[in-house]
Amino acid sequence: MIDTKAIPAQPQWTVVHLGGIGGHVARPGSETATGWIQVAPATAHVGFLVAAPVVILVACSLWKQTYVSIDRTLTFANRTEALTNPLDRCSSMRSTLN
Repeated sequence: MIDTKAIPAQPQWTVVHLGGIGGHVARPGSETATGWIQVAPATAHVGFLVAAPVVILVACSLWKQTYVSIDRTLTFANRTEALTNPLDRCSSMRSTLN
């Protein structure tokens, strides 16, 4: 005969459904919360590695280059030129479609 008191109980999922929001939130100490805590540093690191170059790219696209120096006043002149210059439009279309 098996003694059922000696067998540990299986962990129960402790997930709360937030009806109005439509998501699930794990309670502290549950397996789901522990998993999110373990994944959070790597996710934040990868998010930073993706977001930082995008921010730098947008900032550089709003600055203007004057010969060998960079004028850091914000301007949309680069974007206006890229959209109105037929050569820029043609080369960007070819690079994105091919």
